[in-house]
Amino acid sequence: MVKNMLREIKKNKLGVSVMIGYVLLISMAVIMGGVLYYWMKSYVPQDQLECQDGTSLIVKSYSCAGNSLNLTLLNNGRFNLGGYYIYASNDSSQNQSLATINLYNNILQSADGFKNFGSIIFNKDNNNSFPPGVQTTHQYNLAGVGRVYFVEISPARYEDYKGKARFASCGNQYKIKEKIVCS
Repeated sequence: MVKNMLREIKKNKLGVSVMIGYVLLISMAVIMGGVLYYWMKSYVPQDQLECQDGTSLIVKSYSCAGNSLNLTLLNNGRFNLGGYYIYASNDSSQNQSLATINLYNNILQSADGFKNFGSIIFNKDNNNSFPPGVQTTHQYNLAGVGRVYFVEISPARYEDYKGKARFASCGNQYKIKEKIVCS
């Protein structure tokens, strides 16, 4: 009987030490998660960069020749622009809701169209150099893309954020969608 009691006590102590280990492990994970959360919260910018009201970019005209698409863009807003994001769709269905093909890599070099990490910029000096009322033509190679049915273009500007020029997409508010009909 005494032996059984000693075994029982030993077994209970063993269970308690394993339980304490689990509690400590979970506590450490929660504490590390909290520290990481507060560090990341201070690391990621709180303010969202936005374009000023009156920012606008339109497709004045387009033409197709073989595997190339020429877009003439016009800044019809009130502010200079720094660049734009351009996406295309080769989906011919009636539910043409989202363009998913980034034409960033397909731009052919022009005097004022430069690649910049997923966007096209007008000037390599990181400034808003495309003034209102001015137009430019950019040519895109559509080899490998197929037939394009529409393009979506979002203007972008360099905005001042804590004393530094940051490239900001003007987002869905200023996005334009242009149907493309090429034979």
